[in-house]
Amino acid sequence: MTQRFLQNVLFRLLILFCLGGICPAPAWAENNSVSLTPEEQQWLKDHPDIILGSSLDFPPAVFEDGQGNLTGVLPEYISELNRRLDTNIQLKVGPWPEIVDQAKNRDIDGLASSLSMESRSQDFNFTRPLTHGFFYIYTYLQRLKDFQNLTDLHGKRVGYQKGVQRSKELLNRHPQVTAVPLPDLESMATALVNREVDALVAGDNLDYWRKQHLMTGFEQAGMIEDSKTEVAFSIRRDWPELIPILNKAIDSISQETVHSMLRQWLAGAHAQEQQELVQLTPTERQWIKDNPVFTIGAVDLPPFIFQEPEGRVTGVFADYIRTLSDKVGLKPKFKFSTVSDLTEKARNHEIEAIMAMFKTPDRVREFNFSDRKSKLNLVLFARTDDERISDLDSLSGLRVASFKDYGLHPLLEQQLSDVEFVMTKDPVQMLRAVSLGEADGAVQEVSSGQYIIRNNFLNNLAVKNYVEFTGFADLQAHLYMVHIEFPKLYSILEKASQSMTEAQWGNIWERWISTDKNVLKIFSREEQEWLQNNQTLVFGFNPLWAPIEFADPNGNPQGISYEYIKRLEGILNVRFDPQAISTWSEAQQQLEENQIALLPAAFETLEMQDRFLFTEPFLSIPVSIFSDTEAAYLGGISSLYGKKVAVLQGHGAHQWLKQDHPELDLVPAPNIEEGLRLVARNQAYAFVGNQVVTSYYIGQTGLTSIRVAGETPYVSRMRMAVSKDQPMLRDILQKGLERIPQAERESIYSQWVSIQYTHAMDYTLLWQILALVSVLFAAFVYWNRRLAR
Repeated sequence: MTQRFLQNVLFRLLILFCLGGICPAPAWAENNSVSLTPEEQQWLKDHPDIILGSSLDFPPAVFEDGQGNLTGVLPEYISELNRRLDTNIQLKVGPWPEIVDQAKNRDIDGLASSLSMESRSQDFNFTRPLTHGFFYIYTYLQRLKDFQNLTDLHGKRVGYQKGVQRSKELLNRHPQVTAVPLPDLESMATALVNREVDALVAGDNLDYWRKQHLMTGFEQAGMIEDSKTEVAFSIRRDWPELIPILNKAIDSISQETVHSMLRQWLAGAHAQEQQELVQLTPTERQWIKDNPVFTIGAVDLPPFIFQEPEGRVTGVFADYIRTLSDKVGLKPKFKFSTVSDLTEKARNHEIEAIMAMFKTPDRVREFNFSDRKSKLNLVLFARTDDERISDLDSLSGLRVASFKDYGLHPLLEQQLSDVEFVMTKDPVQMLRAVSLGEADGAVQEVSSGQYIIRNNFLNNLAVKNYVEFTGFADLQAHLYMVHIEFPKLYSILEKASQSMTEAQWGNIWERWISTDKNVLKIFSREEQEWLQNNQTLVFGFNPLWAPIEFADPNGNPQGISYEYIKRLEGILNVRFDPQAISTWSEAQQQLEENQIALLPAAFETLEMQDRFLFTEPFLSIPVSIFSDTEAAYLGGISSLYGKKVAVLQGHGAHQWLKQDHPELDLVPAPNIEEGLRLVARNQAYAFVGNQVVTSYYIGQTGLTSIRVAGETPYVSRMRMAVSKDQPMLRDILQKGLERIPQAERESIYSQWVSIQYTHAMDYTLLWQILALVSVLFAAFVYWNRRLAR
C-alpha cells in the first residue's frame, strides 16, 4: 500500500494529463540546437508540414482559449521541440476517436502523446517512452475502500471513455465486469454521480476535470497496478526517419525545462485558467506571493462548519473558503474558538478573517463583510410532545436555551424579555438541553439544527415554527468577514467569489444540505413513480440483536439499522413501519413472501444470493471468537478444531464455518444470549459471532467471564435485503443510503457501539521458562564462585 501511495504521489507530480500523462524523460544536459545528420536535416526540409493530433478531452494537456488558440502542456512542449529542431510541427485537436482515425488514414501524421500499445503498432512507429501512464478506479465516496482493484468490480458496471483503447483493454481482462463506453469526461462523471455506473476507469485527467468543475461525490479509489503503459509520440509507419529526429530533440530538453512546464501547467494549470476569471492586480498578486497562507476563524456550526474526528475542518462554508482560496493560490488555515475570542484575535492580527458571521453595527466598524451571504432560516425547536410551544410568543415565562457568544442572543433578549435563559456551551449543548428537559425551547438555523438532531440522536425534538425577529426579517450570514487591516485579502477573496457561478456554489451546497429537489435528482422517473405508489414500507427487525437492532421496553425498534431507516424516511419521503420477527428463518420467509418489504440488517451468503437482492454494505463488523477468561488466547479458527463451538443458528458465522471448517463441532443456538450461556456452562468451548453484538450481550447478561479470545477471517457486512422481484426497491434503497454522509455514518456507529476488550494470554509457559532460566543462572553464579576459590 505504501509503495502504491508513493507511486501515486510521484506520478501525480510528473505525469502530464493526456491519456494518463506525458512527461519527457530526463536529459542530462541542455542542448538548445539539436545535432542532426545531413540526411535528417534534408528529411525535415522535404517534410515542412508535420501535423500531430490530440484532443481537448484530456485536460490540462490542451486547452482552447477565448480566441480559439491552443494552449497547455502539449502546445508548449511541441513549441519547445520546434525551437530546437527549427521545424513547424502543428497540433490538431478534435474528438479523440476521430483524431485516431485521421492518423490511421494519414490525414494527419501521427498522435501527440499517445499510449504505445501493440494494437497500434501496425499503424504507427513510436518514439522512445517519454513516461509511463497509469489508470485509476474512480467511485463514489462510500465505496472508496471497497473498489481498490478491478477484481473488486466483478459484477459491477464500469464506465470508460470511448476511444481510450487502454481503458477498454484493461476491462477486457475482466469479463465479469460490465464495461460501459461513455463519450467524454463529463458524461463519465455524470453517469457515476447518477449511479448509472458503479465505477469508472480513467487516467489522472478525470481527477483534474473533477476539480476544475467542482464536482463532488466521487474520487480516485486506487491505481490499477497493471495499468502501466508507455507514453510516446505515435508517428505514421511510412515515416521511420522522424523517430530518431524526435528522440534527439526529446533528449535535449533538460529536467529544469520540463519541471518549469510542469509547475506552470500541472500545479499552475488550475490557477492559469482561473486567472482569466479572477482579475487580480499586480499588487494583489504580490500580496499572495508574500502571504500564501491566511488564518480564518471558525465556530462549530454543523453542517456549515465543523471539525471531523481526525481534526479536518469541513462543512459548507469551509468548502466555499477552500474553493475561493484555490482560485487565487491561497491556502486557508482554520482556527476554531468562540466568537469573542476570534474577534479579539482578529483585533490583535493573530487571524485575518472569521467565517459565517452576520453583520452588526459594532462589527461593521472593524470588519469588511463578504458580498456572498446565506439567508438564515431560523426556526423554533422544542420537544415533540410539548404542545405549549407553537411560536416565539408561546415561550413567554418559559426557559429558552442559548449559548455564550451566540450571535442571536442579543436579539433573543430583545424580543423575549420575560423568559429565563439557560446558557450552554455551544449549539449542540443548547439543543441537548431542550431534549433533556433542562430548557423548553431554542432558536437555531433550520439546516444546522436538524443536522445536530440527526447526528446526536435528539429524536424527541421537532421544528415548531419559523422565526423572524422584529427589524431583522432578512437576517443573513455572510460567508466571511475580514478585518479592515487586511484590505488586500478582502479584495482578493471578493474577486474570487464573484468569479464563481451559481451552479458552482450550488454544487458545494448540495454536497452538505439536501433538499427535496436535490434528492429527487438521484432517482429516475420510474423510481419516483414507484415511491409515490408505495408510501408505506414494512421492514422486519430482530428484537434481540442489539445494538444492530432491538426492541425497547415498549416494543419500538432501536439500534444502528433503525437509525439508517430514519435517515431513509427523510430521503425517500416514505414511511417505514416496523415488524418484530423473532427468528432469522422466519424473517427470510416473510421477505420471500413479500409480507415485509425489506430487512434493514441482513448479510449476504451464497444461499441468500439466490433468494434475495442486496444493497451494498453500510456497516462492516468483524466476526470474533469468544471464550472463557481462563482459556488461553486462541488465535484463529484452527485452534477450535475438535471442540464444540456455539454459533447463532442460520446466521453468517454458522454458514461460513459449516462450509469452510467441517472439523468444527458446531452447536447452533437460537440467540446470542443462549450461545454465551452454552460457553458459561461449559457445554461449548467457544462462541463465534459478530463482535459488536456479542460484546453487547456479554455486558447485558453479566457473563463477564467471557471475552474476545481470537480472530476469524470473516466480516459481517450489513446490507439491506429485498425480495428477488423488487430490483427497483433495491436500487432506491442503495441511492438513499449513498445520500447519508460518512460523518453521519460514523456518528451512528459511535453512538451505539463501545467495545472494550483485551487479549488474555496464557503465561504458564512463560513463567516456566523464567523459572528454568533463574535456576540455570543461579547454578552459573554458584559454579563461578567455586572456580574463584
